[in-house]
Amino acid sequence: MLAVCSIAVAFAMLEGAARYFYEDLAPEGGRKVIKRALSSDIAKTDWLYYKSHPYMLYMLAPNERDTNSRGYRGPEFTDAPPSDRLRILALGGSTTWGQGAKTYDQA
Repeated sequence: MLAVCSIAVAFAMLEGAARYFYEDLAPEGGRKVIKRALSSDIAKTDWLYYKSHPYMLYMLAPNERDTNSRGYRGPEFTDAPPSDRLRILALGGSTTWGQGAKTYDQA
């Protein structure tokens, strides 16, 4: 029990120190991304469109640039694919999105 309490106190102290030194030590670009992602407004830059999300930090904003109403890149699609089509979902970040590609079919 003492070990568990010690670990909890250590984590609490690390969290406090991280909050105290965050503005001084975190890179400026990282601070901007976190502040935008945690705000309730959709933050837009010329390269990224996103909005805050309760457990993923941020998500792509639906119906912005190349995204459909679900926030995926590309045209709208139905829940169930036609019986003659196989649907594959690729999970990932900027490389899966196709960062730098101008349209979804170039990604």
